[in-house]
Amino acid sequence: MEKSNGLKIIDLQIGDYMKIIEECIKLGRPCLCQNIHDDIPQTLNPILIKSIKKNSDTNSNLILQLGDREIDYNPSFRFYLSTRLSNPRYKPEIYSKVNIINFAIKEQGLEEQLLGIVVRKEKPDLENSKDNCIVNIANKHKEKEILEEEFLRLLSETEGSLLENVKVFQALDLSKQSQKDIDETLKINEDLEIKIDLMRENYRLVAQRAAVLFFVLQDLTSIDPMYQYSLDAYIQLFILSIEKSPRSLKLNERIDKLNDYHTYAVYKYGCRGLFERHKLLFSFHICTKLMDAENRIIHEEYQFFIRANTLTIDRETQFSNPFPTWLNETRWDQMSELIRLPDYRFLRDSFDQFPKDWKEWYAPILIRTQKTAMYETLFQLMTSFITN
Repeated sequence: MEKSNGLKIIDLQIGDYMKIIEECIKLGRPCLCQNIHDDIPQTLNPILIKSIKKNSDTNSNLILQLGDREIDYNPSFRFYLSTRLSNPRYKPEIYSKVNIINFAIKEQGLEEQLLGIVVRKEKPDLENSKDNCIVNIANKHKEKEILEEEFLRLLSETEGSLLENVKVFQALDLSKQSQKDIDETLKINEDLEIKIDLMRENYRLVAQRAAVLFFVLQDLTSIDPMYQYSLDAYIQLFILSIEKSPRSLKLNERIDKLNDYHTYAVYKYGCRGLFERHKLLFSFHICTKLMDAENRIIHEEYQFFIRANTLTIDRETQFSNPFPTWLNETRWDQMSELIRLPDYRFLRDSFDQFPKDWKEWYAPILIRTQKTAMYETLFQLMTSFITN
C-alpha cells in the first residue's frame, strides 16, 4: 500500500532509528516501526500525539516539537507501528493516541477462507460463479448510488419551479426504469448466490476440521515458543491434502476421506518439529479439539480431568471419606469433587451400598502404586550408593 510512496521500515533496535523517522517527517514519507513491545518508547510520544503547530515566522509551514528540537512537518507523513506479540497489553493512554487494528486470525474467518479453497479445488465452476455473483452485486449497488447522486445533483442545479422543468421529469423516469432494471438484476444474483452458498455448505465440515487443526498447531506455542507454524505453509499443506486424498464419487465418503487424510497430514507435519515428550500431548490435543468441535465433550468433566491435581476443595461441604483405611485423602479429595458433577452423583450412594466391590476394584491400583513407590525408593538408594 505504501511501498510506492517510499516506505521506510525501521526497528527500535537500530541505533539511528530517530534520524530515519525525522527524515520521513520532513519529506512526507511513510514509516513503519516493527517489533513494538508492550511499552512504546517516550521518544515517539510527540509523533503519536501529533505535537504539531504552525511556524510563527512564516505562518504557513508546520513544525513538530520533537524533544527539545523543532523540525519541519510534512502533512503527507504517515507513521505505522506493528508488533509480533499475539496478545499485547498496551496502557489505556496508548489507545487514545493511535488507531489499533487487530490482524490476528480468527477461527471463523479462517474457516471461510479454507471453505473457499476447498470448493475452488473440488468445484471450480461453483466458486467462480460465487465470485461473479459478488462482483455483479457490488457493481449494481454502485450503479444505484451513482443514479441517486446524479439525480440529487440535477435537483440541486435546477433553477425555478421543479414542476415546470421537463429535464427533471425525464431524468426521474429514466432513473426509475434504471432502478427497476438494477433491482431485478440484484434479485437474480442474490437468489443465485443463496443457491451457490447452499451447495458450498456441503464442504463446510472440511473447512471446520481444517480450521480447528490450524489452531491446534498454534496452541503449541504455549508448550514451547519455538513451535511456530505459519498460515501460508498450513494452506499449502491443506491444498496438498485436497489433491492427494483418495477420491470418491459419493460426497459424504469424499469428505470423510479428505478429513481423515488431512488430520493425519497435520499430525505428521506437527510431529516433525516436536520433542518426543510433546508428541503424545499433541495427539491428545488434536483429539479433544476435534471432539469439542463435534460437541462430544462435556466441558465440566474435561476441566476436572486436566485439573484434578490442582482442584480447590470446599472442605465445609465435602463428604467424609467412606474408606479411610485404604483410600488416602488426596484421592478422596479428587473423588469428592467428581461426585459434584451431575453425571457422577450416583457414586456417593454406590460407595455406601457396595464398599467391598469398590475395595476389590481399587486393590490392583493400590498395589501398583505401592510397587511404584517401592521401586522409586530402591532406585534412590541405589543411586545414592553408586555416587557415594
